[in-house]
Amino acid sequence: MKKIVLTSILATLTVLVSSQTFIQENKTWNVVECMNWGGCGTQSFRILGDTTIGQTEYKKLYATNDTTLSNWYKYGALREYENKVYFYLFANETEALLYDFSLNVGESFISTHNSVEYQGCPIEMEISFIDSVTTENGEQRQRINFSDGEEWINGIGSLYGLVYVGV
Repeated sequence: MKKIVLTSILATLTVLVSSQTFIQENKTWNVVECMNWGGCGTQSFRILGDTTIGQTEYKKLYATNDTTLSNWYKYGALREYENKVYFYLFANETEALLYDFSLNVGESFISTHNSVEYQGCPIEMEISFIDSVTTENGEQRQRINFSDGEEWINGIGSLYGLVYVGV
């Protein structure tokens, strides 16, 4: 009987822990992009498949601007380690720290975002407060609020879009 109870508890904890993972297969993000001169469109991202770069394992990140979601291209790769999310951009073969969910109030995060769109311009952001939000499915998620208005939600990313940290 003890084995059954222990196994049930372990299985439940495994489900709870995995539900907080940032990088999950088939996870999709939709980002509305508006240009300064008025045109808007949607860019979508999804995680699909594994890849090894050097000695490091990643999940492949695909993107599309196609509203039918039928023409995806390899955009980059993501990996998660010790509450941090790293982004490898295939276009310039570099890795940057995209998110650090282990930071505390008063600490700063320097975005070394390396997307092709923003030329890797580093931006320093100071954490003003940390709280939590409830998602549509009732999960509590950590939210990090920066003094410049940027917000991150653990397991979801920046409110400005998955790879647009500090932009």
